[in-house]
Amino acid sequence: MFKHILVPFDGSPMAENVISSLLALAQAFDAKVSLIRVLERPQSYNRNRPFDPLEWQMCKVEARSYLDHLSDQLLKAGLEVEMVMEEGTAAGRIIEFVNAHDIDLIVASTHGQSGFTGWNVGAVMQKIIARARISLLIIPSYKKIHTNWEESPFKKILIALDGSKRAEYVLAPIVRFTQYYGAQLMLGHVVRRPEMPRQSSLTQEDLNLANQLTDRNQQEAEKYLESLKSRLSIDVQIRLLVSNDVVNSLQDLAIEEDINLVVVCAHGYGTNHRWRYGSVASAFIENGDRSLLVVQDIPAEKMKSTYAEAVVIEYQGH
Repeated sequence: MFKHILVPFDGSPMAENVISSLLALAQAFDAKVSLIRVLERPQSYNRNRPFDPLEWQMCKVEARSYLDHLSDQLLKAGLEVEMVMEEGTAAGRIIEFVNAHDIDLIVASTHGQSGFTGWNVGAVMQKIIARARISLLIIPSYKKIHTNWEESPFKKILIALDGSKRAEYVLAPIVRFTQYYGAQLMLGHVVRRPEMPRQSSLTQEDLNLANQLTDRNQQEAEKYLESLKSRLSIDVQIRLLVSNDVVNSLQDLAIEEDINLVVVCAHGYGTNHRWRYGSVASAFIENGDRSLLVVQDIPAEKMKSTYAEAVVIEYQGH
């Protein structure tokens, strides 16, 4: 599934936090890797200090040397690697490169040169996530760096499923990855209690109805997960939860089970070709604290442009 992986680097140690994860994915899927570095020309805040072309050339030489160093390390690990140097706005150039090449997956750290912020992901990564039409592997830069490149950092993997066929889109690549490294795989499903909006307190009849529906959904979920387990070629664990909050329950499960990688399909039951991600994927991107693989299930050509993208496309067409 993942044949061409793009990895943005900005020269910061935080961005390099992805290397062990990149190696694990690239080796398991025998994928080509493109390393991209985008240089943004510094804005002159002092009119008395004009742009220095020599200084800019030195910046480009240093950036090229930096990519050479990273590339050499990955080549020694047996990967097929290419280096890409671009000039301009980082997120924009990265998205342009993705759209112009057969990129299947972006592997990136949540933060880079700008350092930590109050956001779960940095500004550049936020823009990439918003515009990308492909799968993403997002590595928290605030977690301890996995320095042993000879083994996968993903020992325990959790796949979040909602019972839909679309959500099962993630199974094939993750089963392959699990077999390759002998990782532990867990299937997590949350039965959500039905919402019963009332201005007054719920009656006993209301509560009984809600409990009956929850019990029935739980029974169906148990059958579904057991059937799915029997169809897979590897040993998997099953976790079935009942909760009012799907994402928080899955996040708590990931913490309790010391999960290294959470895997979600970009969409589940609630598929909308205008939105890049469904509610569960979006919530994990915005609030999760684990490495997160979001597998995009909608082909890029079938995904609708956002309103802002449509305006830009129309403007450029004139």
